[in-house]
Amino acid sequence: MDQNILVDLQRFARGYLLRKRFQDSVRNELVCIHNKISNNNLPDNTKLLKLGCVLNNNYFCVDSNEIYLFCDILFASMKSSSIQKSFASLYLSSNHMDSACKLTYRLLQKLIDEFGKCEVSKISDSRKISSQAPLIYIFCNCSEETWPILKGKESIIPIINSLCAKLLYPLATINSLNIFKKIIFDALKGDRMLLDEKTIDQLFFISIRFIQISSLENDLNLQIFIEFISFPAIAQMLSKQTLNLIEKTNIFENSIKWIASKENEKISKLSTNEALNLIGNIIFFGNLFKNCLSVCLLDWAYLVNRILKYCAFIVTDNKKSNCWHHPLLGWTSERIDGGYQWAFTRMIKQISLLWSKEMVEFLAINFFTNFDETKLPQQQNVKRKNSKSFGEIPIFPTMDNKLPSDFLQKFIGKFGSKKHQETIGSIQAVALPPFTSPIIFCQLYQNALLAFYNSRIEILSSLSRNDSLVLAKLWHYINPDVSNTEGF
Repeated sequence: MDQNILVDLQRFARGYLLRKRFQDSVRNELVCIHNKISNNNLPDNTKLLKLGCVLNNNYFCVDSNEIYLFCDILFASMKSSSIQKSFASLYLSSNHMDSACKLTYRLLQKLIDEFGKCEVSKISDSRKISSQAPLIYIFCNCSEETWPILKGKESIIPIINSLCAKLLYPLATINSLNIFKKIIFDALKGDRMLLDEKTIDQLFFISIRFIQISSLENDLNLQIFIEFISFPAIAQMLSKQTLNLIEKTNIFENSIKWIASKENEKISKLSTNEALNLIGNIIFFGNLFKNCLSVCLLDWAYLVNRILKYCAFIVTDNKKSNCWHHPLLGWTSERIDGGYQWAFTRMIKQISLLWSKEMVEFLAINFFTNFDETKLPQQQNVKRKNSKSFGEIPIFPTMDNKLPSDFLQKFIGKFGSKKHQETIGSIQAVALPPFTSPIIFCQLYQNALLAFYNSRIEILSSLSRNDSLVLAKLWHYINPDVSNTEGF
């Protein structure tokens, strides 16, 4: 009996030493290959496949550093145009495609799990994310640029895209999206950016691609996208490929319709910073995606109006001791977190697109000329409440479904100088028509003037830049019987 125990112990010890020696040799080979990739000295793709299968074996105790080393080698191999060296060529091989796909899936799964453990505030972790995000990105964006092996093989690209979509489908979960969202949020929430713009763009592209191929409910996908574009000035960091993907998937258009719906209360839970970030990004996207904007113009205007109205609530005209100054809103009655100070310049640039020449002309033409009146909301009485809740702010409908007859007089009196205000009373009040599309245009810029105190001069200058556009259309709208602009 004792002799059998000794034999078993001896067998166990011999097996342990053999496995340890084998694992050490694999680790040494991994480090050796990694040291050579800087000189473009890559191993054969089949050898790399075998090495990856060993590292992904459950019996092999692999740590995070070894995963990162192998990912570096795999990324360098994917960038090779050699059939023997490029790991991408294995996906085109009937003999190795299945093994290569299984290895890639397990590796990306481990990589995303490691991302979930990273703290962006740590330099070592932020460097890991920046170095490994491109690997996930190239599997989400299969093209001749990301896969050099596909150059001159345009007919194969759709097949590879379909293959990668099936490979990534199990990874496109709410957990993965929350990991990417947290990384981007942590990278942007401080006094400075903790990740470079290229990495943020790649993580955003990966997230949109995951949303596209996931089996999550549509409302949840749209909610996640709204949360992503509530980050400060993120729209300006996106590459042409990412913007094209957003436009192709129609996710911007659908998310605007979703969040602008009357039943949706998501927007009422946004902080002032998030609201400013959101309006900046949707104005930027609207200015960029004119075709999408023309489809959801009413919802877009409703959403922008709703946020502007909320911002106007916290703006005060008097500089008191209990007020705080904001670089865009001016003196406010609410203290706003300054954690995004690095993004203020970009955010202001995005929001200022609302009164840019391009946007003013687009909105004026669509609201005054090309607008489909059947898209207007049904007129209804809305009771104003004293509460300043974001969700309770009425936007389009007004009392009695009409603007006051002395609207223009009050408007000019509010924003004119005291000297000018003295002469306002001599202006004759004109009754306005019932609620129509031009009123939406007027309300949009009225709320912008109320909210952005420090930008009032720029807004008014932009609106009066072209006399034959906005002012003339407003004149004819108020005086429909006038056939020319002589009176104007």
